[in-house]
Amino acid sequence: MSHRCVVCQEEITDKEESYSTKFYNMALCRKHQEIQKQIKAKAESEQTTAQSESESTLEKQNYCCVVCQEEITPKEYSYSTSFFNMALCRKHQEIQKQIKAKAETEQKPNVVTVESKTISHVEAKPSETQVQKTSISIEVQDSLIQWLIQWVNARPISLDVKSKHFFLEGMRLEEFTRDVMGEAKDEILVANPYVDSCYLTTALMEARDRRVNVRIVTRRPTKDKSDITKLECHATLRKKGVTIHYINTIHSKIILIDRKMAILSSMNLYSGSAGGGVLESGIVSFEDKVVDAITKYITDLLEKTESPDITSYNKYWGHR
Repeated sequence: MSHRCVVCQEEITDKEESYSTKFYNMALCRKHQEIQKQIKAKAESEQTTAQSESESTLEKQNYCCVVCQEEITPKEYSYSTSFFNMALCRKHQEIQKQIKAKAETEQKPNVVTVESKTISHVEAKPSETQVQKTSISIEVQDSLIQWLIQWVNARPISLDVKSKHFFLEGMRLEEFTRDVMGEAKDEILVANPYVDSCYLTTALMEARDRRVNVRIVTRRPTKDKSDITKLECHATLRKKGVTIHYINTIHSKIILIDRKMAILSSMNLYSGSAGGGVLESGIVSFEDKVVDAITKYITDLLEKTESPDITSYNKYWGHR
């Protein structure tokens, strides 16, 4: 059986295929293996430099709460970073304590308590069963945003909390997407034309193991040999309990976490794209109006009638 590099499509040896799939989770020629090594080395170097700069300027900076941006004392800074791994004012320290206390006392950590105050974008009054599936507790929302701020602060990324948007590219985009999927508590909604085996589809299956509701809108695979891995991937996802809804005209690439945070990017869910084989980039947003609009967009797609099984359709459109 011959093997080809997922980036340049050049034929590679069995040894190259075995090595690259082991270390990079995709088939790569030697040239693109070296590129992957350089990308990883650069990311590690940037992180080391950022940590060094942060330590050298620590004593000179003013301390602010990462959530509300209010100035805090050095003592508050020292206490909150020691116990919560982030700079917090006293108010948000108390919120963190309540979140931790609740998590420790819950007998079923995978079941999120539904509070009377639900997110603003749920306009219609659903049935009791629907509320349990779609409502996200306020504490889950707060903990997700605080996790995001902590994730960004640990890396050389610029984030203005007031703007509630930031830009990611390359492996950072894939890394963030995989990590935030791991933080989902209630629901992950995905709209993407190409869904195949990769780190991110593995993360979706792991989310199902935590009883997170996962729903995907994607294009229906054809019966051609080129789509065999897609068909197998979709079958595996369904066995895990993932809902897959086929809309053949979909071209959006969106991931929505707990109806609180959205990733809008050029990245598809297969190893050649999500694995850093090509240059991808995107925007992460946790601005309420943006997230509400995206929630409505994806949930409306899930209500549409599925596209029929037309095997020649993807040949006409091709990969875009």
